[in-house]
Formats: sequence, C-alpha cells, structure tokens
Amino acid sequence: MAFKSFRNLDIPQPSETGPEPTQAPQPTSPIDHFTMTSDQITKKVHETHVPGNENYDAESLFNVLLNIIKQSDQIIGIDPPKGTKQIELAKDKLLLDNFTLPCSQIKQIGHQMICHPAHDLNHAHQTTMIILHGLERYNWGAKATITLAAFAVEYGNLLHRAEIQATTGAPIGKLLVQLQNHWLHGIETKREAFAELNNLVKTVLQVTHSIMELESLSNRGYDKERVPKLFEAIKEIPVDVYWIIITTAVCFAYIGYLKGDSEDKLELSLFDQKLSSILTSLTTNVTQIRKEIDAVQDHSRHNTDLISTEINQVNPISSLRWKNTFSYGTRGMYQDD
Repeated sequence: MAFKSFRNLDIPQPSETGPEPTQAPQPTSPIDHFTMTSDQITKKVHETHVPGNENYDAESLFNVLLNIIKQSDQIIGIDPPKGTKQIELAKDKLLLDNFTLPCSQIKQIGHQMICHPAHDLNHAHQTTMIILHGLERYNWGAKATITLAAFAVEYGNLLHRAEIQATTGAPIGKLLVQLQNHWLHGIETKREAFAELNNLVKTVLQVTHSIMELESLSNRGYDKERVPKLFEAIKEIPVDVYWIIITTAVCFAYIGYLKGDSEDKLELSLFDQKLSSILTSLTTNVTQIRKEIDAVQDHSRHNTDLISTEINQVNPISSLRWKNTFSYGTRGMYQDD
C-alpha cells in the first residue's frame, strides 16, 4: 500500500539526526471553531480529501489503541465514570496476520503535534488541517484511527513510565524513572486532570468506533430510499472526523501540561461537551439505521417466503386434470385394438 507523503505538507521528516521541526503555523485572526457550522467545516475538510482505494484496516489498529486506553484506569489509579460504555474488541486477535502498521504516518503526525502543540484553537485547527492533508487518500475512519495512534504512542509511553514507578521493575527501568521523576511526581499532583484527559480520550474512541461502524454499514450496498438514515449520517462523518483530530491534537498538548513541560493548555471540558454531543447523535443514528436495515431484511424475507410458497403450492384442480390426461394417454398408448 502506498502511503501519502507528508514531505510537502510542512510535517517533519525523520533524519539521521532526528526529526527537524517544521515552521510553526502562522497565527491568524482568532476563530471560534465551536461556533462554526457543519457546512463551513465540511467545506474545509473536503478540500483535504481525495477519494482513493485506501481501504485501510482501521479496525485492527483501533483494537491496539483500545487496549492501551483500557489499561490506563488501573495504572493511574482512577475510577471510570459511572455509566461508561465499554467497547469490545472487534476481533479475537489484536492484529491480523496481514496487517500493515503505518509507522511513517504515525511518527510524522506525532512529530507535528510535538513541534506545534495545540495550546490555542488556531494552532489546533492548522495542525488538524495538515494532518488531514497528509491522510487525504485514507477513508474517514482510518484518518481518525491513525491520528489517534500517534497520540497513543505518547500517551502509552507516559502510562508505561507511571507503571514502572508503581511496580518493582528492572533496574534500568527504575533508573529511567529516577531521571524523569520530576514530571512523574507532577502527575501525582494532577490526578484529577489526568482523569479528565483519560475520560475525554475514551469518548474520542467511542466516536471513532461509531464512525467505523457507519462506514462498514455503508459498504454493504443498501438502497438509499430504503435506508435513508444511513446516507444522512454518512454526510456528517467528515465533520465528526475533524473534531476527533482537533481534539486529539489538544489532548496531545495536554500531556505536556501533565508532565510540567508547559502551563499552557486548552480547557478539555469544551471538547468533552462537543464530542459527547457528537457521540449522542451517532448513537441515535446507528440505532435508527439498524431499525431500517431490520425492516429491509424482514421485507426481503417476507417476499422470499411468498415466492417460495407460490413455487411449491400446487393447484388441486390443475393437478387432477394433468393426472387424468396422463392416465388417458397411457391407456390409449398401450390399449389393445
């Protein structure tokens, strides 16, 4: 599979001496992205999308991300919110045998979010658009999942180091923890902030999971007139993916705040409200879509039963005439003169 290159999109490329930081996005006039209409966001996002044949296996990568986040509650020592919906693994195995991990894309997106942290909405928006350009040939679910993978690398490393601190690990692990103890201690004092980040990430995962479910349903070839809600919901996916990616960029920058690298941060509550609203809408749509699909399948089964009945049903009068005709013809053929 040929991956889209980021070289002309201001995303740093790996080199022997490490990634070179890109030129920081130039600040523009402040934009309140929370008041932008869906049409405005859709127009911007569609400019970054080139329909292609990149049917990437986002489901397998999503399983990996889900397992990383699932362990976070126990490692950090926080209780998940009551009523939190659990997402189950889509397959028995974490990765399929033929699964290809887009390592280059994950690294480049991660470098972009490190070099230009989303400490304000304008920078978060510009980073989001750069990422979308770099993933232009991927389907929408893959765009969201690959971006989340870049976040999961940084977040997973943070969780792993916190886990080493809390357990009796190998000597080298303890030494590394001692070198990084300044920000690990900071995490202990920001446990509520960590819980807020963790809960938002889970909401992002739920939204991503719903989008992949919609894309899977749309690939089954249902008729637009018979499952209209599916086609209405599909139109909203580009906007939903935009909010997934910009929220992921903000969460990535929030890790720097937790580590004490920066005091600048955006309030996660704004993004939590937005993503929760999107999740509610997606959940409602998926429920309605499945009802429409069930109705289509019931109608199809009913028609099949009718056809089967008509084929197997024999008219008694016609059967009797055929029998008499056959009997008469037999007697005529073998009757002696």
